Amino acid sequence: MKPLLYIHYRSFINFFKDMVKKPLKLLGITFYIGLLVFAIIAGLKSATGGDYKSPEVLLAITSGVCIFFYGLTLFGSGSSKGLFRKSDVNFVFTSPIKPQKAIVYACIKNMAQLLMFIIMIAFNSATLVKFFNLKDTGLINIYVSMIFCLISTSAVSVLLIALNTKYPILDRITKYIAYILGVTLVIQFGFSYFSTNNLYEAFINTFNSNVLYYVPLLGWNMQIVKGGLVGFEVNTIIFIGVFLLFIAAIIYTINKMSLEYTEEMVQKAEEFEEALESVKDGKQMNVFSKNRKAKMLREAKVNYNKSGAATIFKRQILEFKKRGVYTQGLKLLAFTLITAIATYKSGENGFNIALGINLYFAFIMTMSGAVGGERKKHYIYLIPDSNFNKLFYSTLFDNLITIFNGLVIFLLPAIIFRISIINVVLNIAIYSMFHYYLRYNEIIFSKYLGNILTKQLKPLIYSLLLVITLALGGVIIGVTSAYIGEAFTIIYGKIISLIYITILCFIFMIWAKAIFNNMELE
Repeated sequence: MKPLLYIHYRSFINFFKDMVKKPLKLLGITFYIGLLVFAIIAGLKSATGGDYKSPEVLLAITSGVCIFFYGLTLFGSGSSKGLFRKSDVNFVFTSPIKPQKAIVYACIKNMAQLLMFIIMIAFNSATLVKFFNLKDTGLINIYVSMIFCLISTSAVSVLLIALNTKYPILDRITKYIAYILGVTLVIQFGFSYFSTNNLYEAFINTFNSNVLYYVPLLGWNMQIVKGGLVGFEVNTIIFIGVFLLFIAAIIYTINKMSLEYTEEMVQKAEEFEEALESVKDGKQMNVFSKNRKAKMLREAKVNYNKSGAATIFKRQILEFKKRGVYTQGLKLLAFTLITAIATYKSGENGFNIALGINLYFAFIMTMSGAVGGERKKHYIYLIPDSNFNKLFYSTLFDNLITIFNGLVIFLLPAIIFRISIINVVLNIAIYSMFHYYLRYNEIIFSKYLGNILTKQLKPLIYSLLLVITLALGGVIIGVTSAYIGEAFTIIYGKIISLIYITILCFIFMIWAKAIFNNMELE
């Protein structure tokens, strides 16, 4: 185990040495750490008192988050995807180190990666203190609970993978357990909703049920968070100790097992490496499901009656038809449900809030889409067509998918809850144009700054540039609102936003065609 721990040690030391050699990288990380520390301190020192939300809400949210992570663990029990990198296969697998020790090494590495999720909670420290009557150690309790949730998730996942190498039937059993628990929660939620006719009460009754406190791991997390609401309790220390013993027992058990490397581990390591490369190239294909998608491929025909850059669009349609997938799956379903729930709860106001939520997630999840992969294919530079046409047809497929997503997300809830037509049209138009703007903006950013900035500094600079350009639109809306006065409505604000984003979109689209001026030889 010493060689593997030495790898962690050297990686940690080299990380800081690398920062000293790259001042921009150090600047970006220092900025993020500063924001994180400020968020935590601001949360701890936020004034208490006010219209607090019910403690049951926080406990239900904690329960829901933990159930999500533990559910994913059960579903992925038989797969080692993301556990090893290709470098691990070449270095660790070929060394005289026992497989069980390598799996423990992967478990420790996984725990460290999962803890990045805590940063999201830290940036919302002030919000948690503002809305919930947390005691002196309330935030600390929440951090501790989420840390143990993520660490125990990683430990259980690795244990299930290790057991699955010896007992393959375990994969089916854990999946059946996950299905049964999921169906039970859905039935409980449905029963509670029909009893109370209130989604809020149904959510609280389902995810803050007394039964959940007796479920191992899940109940322990809820008890730790509960300690942050009622003050210091001996139970909090007890459950923290139970978590530590549980994780130590899992690591000890894996270390004592007689395991072997499997072909599946090597394959998943290769797929994981391809997934990382896909993210760097701006692709959206899920290479984690390569084997499953291979079964879905089917014969598809496309009439190539176009020439020039239009053939790029035709080829993308052919690939799309071969995969046989016509939606973005769970992500599209989730955003549609969010819009439907918000509209059901608050009508037109909820419909507008749902637009803001969708734009926010588009902002933090933006990707260049298919064009990121197209610019790596050198034949595109040889097509006898204008650069504008090449860019237009390279992004046309993604743009059409965006329109389809906007129709599904906003049109279906609008029909069900009878939202005004002009509001629906504006929401779909703003949603689509905002995605186009992000797409072309990122293309320009990658072209001119992508090879200059470090990986840590890229998202920071990119986010700042987006905020600056979008803030100008906010200023225009504010000035217009002050000029019009009380007659100014949300509809006016949406129309101004749409015009502003459309102008930005066309400017960036014309600018982005420069990516095809020179062949990319990366």
